[in-house]
Amino acid sequence: LAACLQRLGADPEESVQLCSEVLAADPLSAKAFFRRGLAQRDAARAAADAASKRDALVAARRDLREAARLEPSDRQLRAQLDEVADELKALGGAGLGLGGLYDDREIQEPPPPPVVCSNCGREGHPLCGRALWVAQRAAWLGMPVSEVDRDPPSFEDDGTLRAAIRAARGEGAENAAD
Repeated sequence: LAACLQRLGADPEESVQLCSEVLAADPLSAKAFFRRGLAQRDAARAAADAASKRDALVAARRDLREAARLEPSDRQLRAQLDEVADELKALGGAGLGLGGLYDDREIQEPPPPPVVCSNCGREGHPLCGRALWVAQRAAWLGMPVSEVDRDPPSFEDDGTLRAAIRAARGEGAENAAD
């Protein structure tokens, strides 16, 4: 009946009322959402002021989106939804997220890439083995990694790390003989 009223050019509010009654009885009727959305679009086209036109187009978009959710393969429905979205954009509703079917969803940043070990190439940890040990020891000593990573010339020698630690701590040369 609502389709007939729309084709005859009757008052769109009557079609909206009829479709609302159908939706009260069957809230999953895609056809009723579709017809009510078209009727609200027609009401928006007949509206005199921009605020009521925008409200009617937003309501039409909401109903057409619900119909598209219930009938995702209906091309005619998608075309009407795109048409209503274009009319909203023309009204200046682009900043309100009124552009398409999924504009009500928050745009999420992609997750960061997984951490890959620089030594073994596996995911899940940044370092392993000697490199991890050197990095942890450098953080614990408060020294640069390059200084901690130097090997002494022999195992009998204290190496440059001992001198660098003393210099960083401000210990005098009198303790260097220890």
